[in-house]
Amino acid sequence: MFVELCAGTAAVSLRLHDAERKPPVSRMGSKQNFAEATLRVLGMMPGQGAQQYVWAEPDVGARLLLESYARPELWPQAADVLASWAHEPPKDLWRALRAEQDTAQATPRALARHTLLAAWTMWDELYRGPGASSAGTVGMTLPGLWRRLRVLHAALPARVYADARQVPIEAGATVYIDPPYKGTTGYKHVLSRVDVVKLALAWAEAGSIVAVAEAEPLPELMSAGWYAQELTWMRDTGLRGRTFSAQKREFITCNVRLYHPGRPTRPVLAALAMNRGKKVL
Repeated sequence: MFVELCAGTAAVSLRLHDAERKPPVSRMGSKQNFAEATLRVLGMMPGQGAQQYVWAEPDVGARLLLESYARPELWPQAADVLASWAHEPPKDLWRALRAEQDTAQATPRALARHTLLAAWTMWDELYRGPGASSAGTVGMTLPGLWRRLRVLHAALPARVYADARQVPIEAGATVYIDPPYKGTTGYKHVLSRVDVVKLALAWAEAGSIVAVAEAEPLPELMSAGWYAQELTWMRDTGLRGRTFSAQKREFITCNVRLYHPGRPTRPVLAALAMNRGKKVL
């Protein structure tokens, strides 16, 4: 069982399930760039798959996307909804969809709405669809979204929860926790460092492998004998990096010794020297 808490688009789970599979849209804090590196240092392979996936995500729209992974019949139906909006003025369409109430019900229209808003919205408030010029960024076109949602993927065996603290704790799972990073802003939902540490320790005590993503090794877990590894230099360079993020470093802290991804470069060795005294591989 692979558990992804604060799952967002579940990019790590998707890469585990299918080495070529990526979320249809991006999202702030997405781990798409680090999905393969994360799996490899945990001793797992992209495409290896899991018998069961468990995701927790408080955001209604993102949770709707997760639900659709288990119900892929929604995707081509959502593509048809997007096609029906093709003649709408893009910014007027964006404004009208943003004015609607969010719904947790997994319907083709709700999935189409979330996908379009995710692709055409920046910083949760700025329009970045066709014709946008904010920061020189233009979101995906509607035909591009249509093509992505038209592809029918195999269903993932998954359970989806709204709150990471309500997921039943089980033994023998691999658990990846990707909370909002300490000191970052812009997230609607917050999981405190105290809650993150409690969750990590509870799953570990139950007999699961637990890895926590952050911009630093978690000292609360390091003091309990956990291990950390920096993934910054292992980012998938074929994908856009954290261009607008002040957070430039990526670590995971884990209750088992991590697999070494290979010989580090000189800049990496220098970075590791700064962490002298910590169990950073």
